[in-house]
Amino acid sequence: MSDLPVLFLSYAQCDRSLAFELAAALETRGARVLADWAIRPGEDWIERTESMLAECDVFVPLVTPDFLVSQFSIYELGFVLRQAATGSTIILPVTLGDVSLSRLTGGLARFQALEGRGKPVSDIAMRLIAAAGERSHRLTGTRPEQRPFEAATPV
Repeated sequence: MSDLPVLFLSYAQCDRSLAFELAAALETRGARVLADWAIRPGEDWIERTESMLAECDVFVPLVTPDFLVSQFSIYELGFVLRQAATGSTIILPVTLGDVSLSRLTGGLARFQALEGRGKPVSDIAMRLIAAAGERSHRLTGTRPEQRPFEAATPV
């Protein structure tokens, strides 16, 4: 059983293959990943999405130009911003593709993004896990267990 936080990946549908690849890299490192692909046919997708968002410790928006104009991504972000205000969810944006940090508008602009452009997915996964663990332990007041990849990976 992993002590790593539960991550929810939010992405534009045209970036789905990248989200799958990142989820696999995160799961290989012991993380539990939630995303819209867990929604079954016929299931109330709004209810299921909100349930997964409420369950996650870390919300990871994969910020691309398409993400910034996706109604569903904006919906997920709005929901999780309310959770973040209570301290129950950490937001760790990852910038990908041709997107400027200055384009991060609204509530998302407040959160320091992890730069993912041009980086291998495995590196992004390691940096996400390290940052998620560090932020999670700061919120709970516990010390993170040192992992070999965390010591070698600056966040």
